[in-house]
Amino acid sequence: MRRRYTPKEISFIREIIAGRSHVEAAELFNERFSPPITVRRMKDLCQRHGLRNGYPKKTVGDESTDRHGYTKTKTADGTWKRKHFLIWEKANGKVPKGHAVIFADGNKQNMALDNLLMVSRQELGLMNINKFCSTNPDRTRLGHAVVKARMALSKHARKKLGMRLGTFEAGERRKLERKERNAMSAGNSDRGGE
Repeated sequence: MRRRYTPKEISFIREIIAGRSHVEAAELFNERFSPPITVRRMKDLCQRHGLRNGYPKKTVGDESTDRHGYTKTKTADGTWKRKHFLIWEKANGKVPKGHAVIFADGNKQNMALDNLLMVSRQELGLMNINKFCSTNPDRTRLGHAVVKARMALSKHARKKLGMRLGTFEAGERRKLERKERNAMSAGNSDRGGE
């Protein structure tokens, strides 16, 4: 059940909110009234009663840093977008769905275009698993190339075997692998006798 605030409490908030953050307003409120109010409740209460704290709203082009250290920019449609995505898209076109733009040197504040690298989410996952993301940009690019090569090789192997991983029963897969090993060892023994 939602708490109902008394006219005295609402009046107090009206007096103190101007020029203060919701955090400060909640602290002042809690010093005088009980039960205490959370910052989230203070913000909701101010919105419901049309109370403004006087802080200017962010405008298009304003920047902010999120809790993960990425710089975000407010766009014309009122949404926030990570700045490195905007820089990449301005130079190279829209980032396809299922892809990410990463920092080759790992520095989230280095927005130079040559430091940005577009990778698929699958590639990024494999780069993270194999610890190929580095503070050395050349090493990160090399890691990306290795992941792409491994993925291409895996795709080629599946195509050549005429199967997709996970579609055969375990026994059938073992039989196929055994046949391949036998064929390879027979080919090696023929060459070894020459």
